[in-house]
Amino acid sequence: MPIGTSSGRNSEPNSKKLKNKAQFYIRQTRIKVKNKLRDSSNDETRNKPTRKELLHQCLLVLMLVAFFYSCSIGLTFYNKWLFNEFNYPLTITTIHLIIKYILSLICRIIRIYKYNYKPVNLTWKQYLSSVFPTGITASWDIGLSNWSLTYITITLYTMSKSTSILWILGCALILRLEKPRLSVLLVILMIAGGLFTFTYKKTDVNIFGLILVLSASFLSGIRWTLAQLVTQKSELGLSNPLDIIYNVQPVMIFGILPIALGYDFIYKGYHTESISILEYFHKDINIILIIFIKISLGAFIAFFSRNF
Repeated sequence: MPIGTSSGRNSEPNSKKLKNKAQFYIRQTRIKVKNKLRDSSNDETRNKPTRKELLHQCLLVLMLVAFFYSCSIGLTFYNKWLFNEFNYPLTITTIHLIIKYILSLICRIIRIYKYNYKPVNLTWKQYLSSVFPTGITASWDIGLSNWSLTYITITLYTMSKSTSILWILGCALILRLEKPRLSVLLVILMIAGGLFTFTYKKTDVNIFGLILVLSASFLSGIRWTLAQLVTQKSELGLSNPLDIIYNVQPVMIFGILPIALGYDFIYKGYHTESISILEYFHKDINIILIIFIKISLGAFIAFFSRNF
């Protein structure tokens, strides 16, 4: 009995000590958690941009958007003017793609040797499954768009190309990149209604040109949806525009070159109202050089407006 009594008395202080230690560790843990929360909130307030910085960012975005749309609209007018002088839109598109690939290659080399950039190297499986479909649809989109400018006005071209948002939304819904909403349906109906009222009872519309631009609009929807999927795949590493251009341009050249050869070199050679591009090259070398400079200017505008 005395032994049992002494052990009971000793167990009470031990349990109190354990309880005090547990309470101490709980208090310390709470203090550490509060300190971490306070530090994280302080970091958020430090990283939160000021009103001046937000205004600067908004102005920068507006300037970039204005620069892009100015170059895009200007390039459309420039191509329309150039096609009147050199009516070979598919050949011009092919030369544009070749020049853009050379420019992307030069930028890639500069980034590797000057900035120690690690280039993106894709496997054949990744290239054929992701890059190839995007490049083919992009080349046909651009080629048919430029081709249609030789048949229709810029006004009709702009209105018809605006329907590409319909196909982009459609592809996004099919691939579940976009959730079906009432607002999306209203946008589709408004754009379709606007195009219908613009072309309704027009007698001077070239049907072939309209088919070309609407086909380009359809391909544009597929193109930009596939491009979004490519840029979102982290394993590909193609989030940078220069990397996309470098990898996609060869496929685009491969996609548009057979059509350009068939139409500009073969078909026009047998057409009574126009001459083949081979016959055009028999002209003065100075004229050919001036034409090449004009074509190159369009390629430079297209390249730098999409990368800077």
